[in-house]
Amino acid sequence: MTISSIEVLVVKHASAQSMGNLTAPTFTVTLTNTSYSTPPSHYVDPQTGANITVPGSFVNQENLTFTIQNQPDVTYYIIRWTTPYMTNWNNIKGYFGGDPMNATVKETSSSTTNWVLTGTSNTFPIYENDSLVDMGAGYSFPFGFQELNFETGAKIEFQVQASNGSPTYVSALFDEHFSIIGEISDWSSTKTITIPSSSASTSSLPSTITTPAVPELSWLMIVPLLLSMLSIAVIVRHRKTANQATDGPDEISSWNV
Repeated sequence: MTISSIEVLVVKHASAQSMGNLTAPTFTVTLTNTSYSTPPSHYVDPQTGANITVPGSFVNQENLTFTIQNQPDVTYYIIRWTTPYMTNWNNIKGYFGGDPMNATVKETSSSTTNWVLTGTSNTFPIYENDSLVDMGAGYSFPFGFQELNFETGAKIEFQVQASNGSPTYVSALFDEHFSIIGEISDWSSTKTITIPSSSASTSSLPSTITTPAVPELSWLMIVPLLLSMLSIAVIVRHRKTANQATDGPDEISSWNV
């Protein structure tokens, strides 16, 4: 039997009509803006000795945090997502020891399993029937070898499922992966977020733009400069008046000839 790498493979016990001791998980999902700015930096070029300034930058960033209430006997949780306009769900495949698995996160020994994805503002291609239709603007959340791209303004719905299974290696044509074999719970209730969070910045440009500094003149320099310009103007005017007085008779005598 060929098993797709995106399907959740489970074995339900024949006597476990109520899914054994597993119940639909209780979880929360939050989106928090964690944008930050980096200040300008300066250094001296080791070859030319020139002073180099690296402008500061602004990183528009969101943290997507899942908090799942742990229950006994659970080994893994599977998280899937969709939107109100999609007809299918998409499993978020986890990576354990570098190998892809249909489960998303591994249960922890504490009372909750906290899983955080960090996404930054980005543009990404949107395809329809294998044809590029648009360059979406939103947030990209890298995870393992995959990337979750959520467009700005999108409403993303999440559900979580619990499993007490163990990873089993599956090898099929053009497809090798680990799948979780074991019991599963029902899917949880749906939680919805909107991309981005209300506190997110609407701009991905640097918050500060570095411009060349314009030197300022102090009054100690301006006053002598004005006096110098006034003195030059008086001297030029005086010379012009003197020249006119000297040249005047010659011009008159020339007219009398």
